[in-house]
Amino acid sequence: MVDTTDLKSVPFLEYQFESGRGYQNILKNKFYVQCNFMLGFATIGTNNIQESCKFYDVVLPSIGMKKIITTERYIGYAKNNNVEKIIFYLMIPFNKENSTSGNGTMIAFLANSRLEVDNFHKIGIEQGAANEGLPGLRPSDSSDYYAYIRDFDGNKICAYCTSN
Repeated sequence: MVDTTDLKSVPFLEYQFESGRGYQNILKNKFYVQCNFMLGFATIGTNNIQESCKFYDVVLPSIGMKKIITTERYIGYAKNNNVEKIIFYLMIPFNKENSTSGNGTMIAFLANSRLEVDNFHKIGIEQGAANEGLPGLRPSDSSDYYAYIRDFDGNKICAYCTSN
């Protein structure tokens, strides 16, 4: 662990947009810093919670996630190995307006392997998602492996892994 009392001396990861396909981390000073992120969970809106539920109930198990809670207004999913912590919600907007996808907005799920990423993409397409990027290395000379789909509400969803 790096001593963070003097933040000017701490190396950092810089994120750079690469070819319209995800963000790639560029290592500064040639060693990693352990980062703790404040992100608790992600939510996407839907105009049809029943159809969204059917879609994500089939797609998310491919990356080790399952449905934990269902209410009239939202559905929560967690990783199989941490069911106490819901990290992804499908939700009917609180303001009762139509749900819209954000241009430039994307949810990216960390998968355990390239096989999980491939399965996520394949199952998503089979369930009616639009292809937003076939599984592959991004950039092509890295070990970062990504796949992108867009659900029927227009939400862009990614699965990726950083190893073989």
